[in-house]
Amino acid sequence: MAIAVKGALTAHTPTRSARLSRLIILVTALSLALTMAFAETSVVAAHGTASASGEAQPAKGSQAALVIKLARQALGHGFRMGSEGPKFFDCSGLVWSVYKRAGLVGRIGGSRGTVTSYYNWAVRHNKISHRNPQIGDIVIWGSHGKLHHSGIYVGNGRAISALNRKLGVRDWPMSWIHMRIWGFIHTGIGH
Repeated sequence: MAIAVKGALTAHTPTRSARLSRLIILVTALSLALTMAFAETSVVAAHGTASASGEAQPAKGSQAALVIKLARQALGHGFRMGSEGPKFFDCSGLVWSVYKRAGLVGRIGGSRGTVTSYYNWAVRHNKISHRNPQIGDIVIWGSHGKLHHSGIYVGNGRAISALNRKLGVRDWPMSWIHMRIWGFIHTGIGH
């Protein structure tokens, strides 16, 4: 009996590798929790008059404030290629829907387009910048020599976009999208 009890105690004592695995899981969970808390703080800061980074926020009632409000109304909606709302969006459809409802489609070319057509219109009209995005600007991402994705810049290094079927419409740090930022379409809307 004593041998059985001793064997049972040994069987339930975690090995060194099991303790290390648990520690890695704990550290990973803590890192994820801190990342989410930081992201939540950034979102809360974006609703005030100035962000934590000091970036000016749009004035209440401005065109930029309307664009951000309309983009936020799409958060949590699904992704469907070729869709422009109200329940499903693709990335360029979200941009079109927001600017159409805001009455500002002339700021993005005047017609429903693709990421590439919005970008080409902006190049022709000298509205592309590679730095200093303004709230309400259109962010363009690409990889391997092609344009792939667009979103609406909402400040604090974040954009709202419809990325894929799994994720839908979200508010993301621009760096979380694993493509290079090709530029910002300066929409010139009032702040």
